[in-house]
Amino acid sequence: MIKVLNIGLFLILLAFSSLAQIKPDTSFILQDNKVQVNEYQHDFGIIEKGAKANFKFEITNSSNDMLFIKHVTTSCGCTTPEWSKKPIKNGKKGNVKVIYDSNKIGSFNKSVYVYTNFDEKPIHVTIKGMVVPLPSEKNNVSKKSFKINGELPVKQ
Repeated sequence: MIKVLNIGLFLILLAFSSLAQIKPDTSFILQDNKVQVNEYQHDFGIIEKGAKANFKFEITNSSNDMLFIKHVTTSCGCTTPEWSKKPIKNGKKGNVKVIYDSNKIGSFNKSVYVYTNFDEKPIHVTIKGMVVPLPSEKNNVSKKSFKINGELPVKQ
């Protein structure tokens, strides 16, 4: 009986470990297969305070109709969106450029909501990263707020 339980437990663990190794697709099809986005989340990694932090999410029209990006909202005033105002034809790409104000030190994870003419629900994409102080400012920063493994992160 114990041998059967051990084999069953082994098979369950094997199944879970194989699921953990599946790599997700980097492009996503949304809104009833009409819209494709190149990625859901962009990671800026570690950036210095005041550094340029912007990224363009590519939006591809996979339908036979014209795609309109009606408007874009963000979860915070520190994130500014810019987007394609012209209609996007079948098979063509538009973009949503997201600009993050990197003047606040610490980690960030911000949401961006893209509203189109295809669905009332928005496409949800995110940006994340960590802003570190400039070398000249390191002594003036509260280090306990964002240590990694006990160390203050530095840009390589």
